[in-house]
Amino acid sequence: MRLIPGFLRRKTKSPFDEFESVVPADIDPEGSGAFALPPIRMFDARPARLRRNAVGFSGSANRLLRNAESQLGNARVSRSGFTPSQPVADLQRLAGRTELMRRVIRSIEDQDLHVVLYGDRGIGKTSLLKVINDLATRAQYLVHYVSCGQSASFCEVFRSLASRIPVLYDGTADPTEGGVARSGSLADRLPADDYSVSQLTDVLSSIEGVRVLLILDEFDRSDIEAFRRPVGELIKNLSDRSIRLQLLIGGVAENLTDLVSYIPSIRRNIVGIGVPNLTADEVDEMVNIAEAQGTIRFDAAARERIATVSAGLPYLVGLLGQHATLLASDAGDDIIAVTHVDRALAIACDDISSRLTLRCSHALAQHERSAYADLIRRAAAEATLSGGVIVDSALVAELRRHGDRLSDLVGPVEDDPRGGWRFHEDGAASLVWLKSFLPA
Repeated sequence: MRLIPGFLRRKTKSPFDEFESVVPADIDPEGSGAFALPPIRMFDARPARLRRNAVGFSGSANRLLRNAESQLGNARVSRSGFTPSQPVADLQRLAGRTELMRRVIRSIEDQDLHVVLYGDRGIGKTSLLKVINDLATRAQYLVHYVSCGQSASFCEVFRSLASRIPVLYDGTADPTEGGVARSGSLADRLPADDYSVSQLTDVLSSIEGVRVLLILDEFDRSDIEAFRRPVGELIKNLSDRSIRLQLLIGGVAENLTDLVSYIPSIRRNIVGIGVPNLTADEVDEMVNIAEAQGTIRFDAAARERIATVSAGLPYLVGLLGQHATLLASDAGDDIIAVTHVDRALAIACDDISSRLTLRCSHALAQHERSAYADLIRRAAAEATLSGGVIVDSALVAELRRHGDRLSDLVGPVEDDPRGGWRFHEDGAASLVWLKSFLPA
């Protein structure tokens, strides 16, 4: 008998057994244990001191390093506690999202669905995918994570996936043949050059004894014809033939529309799950996790300020928290106050502004002094709080009336049934939103 391992449903000893006695009742109200996720745990360890013989630059840089050594314990919390430029990959450092992850796992594990996890930039999709990657791997799924790009090749991505599936899990292989369990993969059964979706389906249909999860992050960056549509065809084939491979796709909301509109029959095989902004409690938890790795603390007013200004976007929480911690560390302060957060806000605006194109920066500067400044601020607030898309009917109508004057900044979302609008460049809405909180 073959045991098909699941995320959390296992009769044998698993990495999740240690959590069985500490799962809160509200996470698993029926007491089944089937979908319970391990609770978030706070770190209690302090970072190790930097070794004095560590490799460094010569001359004055080494002296500066030694002089600053006394502050490294405080400054290091900004490097390990807040990581706005890097996704979280450890469940213990992920704030909130428990119910969201449980829903994703349930969809994959018990409903045999393919999942599209969507949301705007900076909402934390990649962090969620990384943590789910880790959870599935620990539950003995065979997981392959791919960050898609404009040139993503369907054949290359799935050849890479097939190369990670040993012949051991090929149900058509003869286990008595010499060496079959020791080497080889399903990729050996694919044509040497390009292949069709049907050919790939035939190879993948032989999977037995393991469940495979393919995570496709940044799906919206891939080409529709060369990558997204073949993926849609494959999803239909996988579901029709009950193949033990499921896809978890991360991208923007239009990903789901692309797949469903191209192959309407796969509607019953996929589920779209939106990633919302963090709640105030989740922002507070994110600050707690960062605090536990150093010695500097945020006072209540600073926490409230970060929760309000960040609008619950994990990227903005991390950016503000990181700069505020550095500012307090440089000043030798043990407590981060609102004044540190407000100074961090100005630095964060400069950070985001530096990543915009000159054209977008020029347009924002021009409109800040125009009659449309208030309209742009309201549009930015709506986009920041609503997943990047402006859907308020009155606001959209106003944008339509002045669309020709604002076309360098905003425009309608193609094929959006809500008639939504969005800012053309990532970061533009966030910059306008943050600037509205700058002290006068």
